[in-house]
Amino acid sequence: MQENILNVIRNRGAFLIEKWNIEFLDRNIYWNKGPSKFFYEEILKMHQGKDIDTLLSERPFLKDVYAGLAVWGLDRLGIKGPKMKDFEDFEEQIRINRDAIINLSTNKLPCDLSPIKEKIKDLFLKLDLMETKQILVCNSKTLHFLVPTLFPIIDNEYITFFFRNQKNFGSKREDQAEFFLQIMEIYSALLNRYSIQGENPLKVIDNAIVKYIRNKNVPKT
Repeated sequence: MQENILNVIRNRGAFLIEKWNIEFLDRNIYWNKGPSKFFYEEILKMHQGKDIDTLLSERPFLKDVYAGLAVWGLDRLGIKGPKMKDFEDFEEQIRINRDAIINLSTNKLPCDLSPIKEKIKDLFLKLDLMETKQILVCNSKTLHFLVPTLFPIIDNEYITFFFRNQKNFGSKREDQAEFFLQIMEIYSALLNRYSIQGENPLKVIDNAIVKYIRNKNVPKT
């Protein structure tokens, strides 16, 4: 990733951390009904009752994750827009990467990411869930659904825009993986500094950034 892009991301991260209790006080979820809320809450409930090893073996869990991703904008009708692979292909990808997911699930943010950075990058790059080259949004949301205490949610409309000041990240897989790791580092630093309350602190951070962008413009770097 180019150094100028990295600098923009780091500056945005520093702004988020420094202004967390000033500019990012509106942290409530921005949808309170409908399928987006339903599937997300169902997935979190499943995590409370079973470990990830068990969940990855259960088709109902994987079906909810798959449906939740579609509801969260990863598969749209029509010629244009993102398209996920068929469920059987999705299920096979989870099976292939099962051990890596389970091994990483023993970690949660905040944590020292340096010992597991390469493992995260390797998993992120191996997941092949989309028909298109843009993997950032789908892979981040999938990993969040699978390990919601470690992996953050990234979308183009809000999170990518906040950290990059543009909504399209491009199709280079390595750059998308590096951006994902940069966001993990920033969120870990934020969670180290503040006690963030909520059912899922990573979703609270996501909510806060979305609300910030909806209420104001992203500060220019």
